[in-house]
Amino acid sequence: MRTSLLLSLAFLIIVSCNDDDDDLPTVEVTDIEIVTGIALTDVNGQGFGAVGNPNNYGDLVLFPNPPEDVQTAILTSNENIVSLELVPAEKNGEFSEIEVSAAFDQFEGYSEDEIQALTSRSLTSSQPLASFRYQLDGLAPGYYRVIATDEAGAQHGSAIFIDSTLSFPGEIRDTLLANCP
Repeated sequence: MRTSLLLSLAFLIIVSCNDDDDDLPTVEVTDIEIVTGIALTDVNGQGFGAVGNPNNYGDLVLFPNPPEDVQTAILTSNENIVSLELVPAEKNGEFSEIEVSAAFDQFEGYSEDEIQALTSRSLTSSQPLASFRYQLDGLAPGYYRVIATDEAGAQHGSAIFIDSTLSFPGEIRDTLLANCP
């Protein structure tokens, strides 16, 4: 009887101490709704550093980044852009530069359904553009993944942070540096 009681108690302790984290969703570095860093660029598209570990893929350059009211997107591969999608995202600093780089090394993009379900702004051009300028007014402050699609249907991604309540570029850049993902 005593052995049976001790075995039951041991079983109860083991079961109650079981890790319940298996039920929590896991975050992957390639998740469309996270930003692991921002590539900083000036008004001419020249890079001047990064905040965090940017989860960029493809050949997309956004400038200026951080943006003010208008931003320009180009592809360094000299392909033309046919559409842009802006997807709200959350910052996530859990991933190292090596993890981000490895995950996006052979990354080919997101499904069209996934992008369309999460997009807060979709922009298309009647003709393919080498330089795609777009307005950011009316977007809520925060991080966004910008997904560009070229004429061949290939995706290219980068990230931005916008906040119209902060002065451009100083306060926005300072905020990014202070809250580095």
